[in-house]
Amino acid sequence: MGNLYSLAKELCFPPAPTITIEDIPNMTGKVVLITGANSACRDTARGEAARKDLKEGTGRDAHLLKLNLANLRSIKRSVEELSSKETQLHPLCNNAGVMGPDVNFDY
Repeated sequence: MGNLYSLAKELCFPPAPTITIEDIPNMTGKVVLITGANSACRDTARGEAARKDLKEGTGRDAHLLKLNLANLRSIKRSVEELSSKETQLHPLCNNAGVMGPDVNFDY
């Protein structure tokens, strides 16, 4: 019974993360695309605030792309926007949580 309690506790109350900004490797010259970077990014103003926090915390700048992964037109628009600003893409971090959305095949 004790093992079940420990497992439930670990799953429901995971330990606090130990990674810090200092743990992030130097990505100078790299273009990183992170989907779902912030749960607030559906709100452009809150996404801009997160972008500003990143700049203040790391000294690096970022672009904010409004992207709806359930809408192919939105994906195409975001790819075109990123391609107009950057010529390369290094790491791609798929962090967006898409769970059974109504898919819009509107091109």
